[in-house]
Amino acid sequence: MHKITQERTNAFGTIAACALLLIMLSAQAASSQSLGSGSNSTSNYPHDDNSVLLAVSSEAIQIGSVFEIQLGIDFTDILMGGSIALDYDAAALEFVSFTFTEGGPEPILADFTQSPFGAFVSWGWFQSEPGFGVVGFSSIGTLTLVARSLGVTGIVSSAVANGTAAGPLRGPGSPGTPLAGTPLQVDYSQTSFYVVPEPSSAGLLLLGLVLLARLGQAGSEDRS
Repeated sequence: MHKITQERTNAFGTIAACALLLIMLSAQAASSQSLGSGSNSTSNYPHDDNSVLLAVSSEAIQIGSVFEIQLGIDFTDILMGGSIALDYDAAALEFVSFTFTEGGPEPILADFTQSPFGAFVSWGWFQSEPGFGVVGFSSIGTLTLVARSLGVTGIVSSAVANGTAAGPLRGPGSPGTPLAGTPLQVDYSQTSFYVVPEPSSAGLLLLGLVLLARLGQAGSEDRS
């Protein structure tokens, strides 16, 4: 019985140590990667027709850390503007700020409104002369958040209905009424990532579990 108890204690300590070492390595990998900024580069984004794009710089984010999500678009059709819903768990991700990207075609409308489930980003290039809107890739802005809960979480972009914020994403209307806007078919993306412990916290927990395993082993030897 003494031998079986000791073997179980040793196995528990080994498994716990391996699991926590993996957590520590994930956290260190997250801290070693620099956060991206709102730019006009498409290197971090997928490529689809009429796409709303979300990108996070790392798949592992340390709990309590400030990080950024890049919001962009890549359209083959002419886009005049509208709104995008961003859904995320407000208990797991604390809002800090949203900054619209400067440069490029200046939008007439640029608004960020928080909602119970995330936010609405509304913007548009509603010119009153030929060239109603934009095509190709454009960076819309940068969402800054703080990770508050451990585990897998993420952000999902989606369409909005008529009457919500600035309404659906639209292109120019008919030649006679180009500013009326025609709803566009759009692919919406999402991004997910892991929120992991800080390396120092994981190290202290690992040390405590190792000491606990040692104490259990010593107690088993004394009882023998």
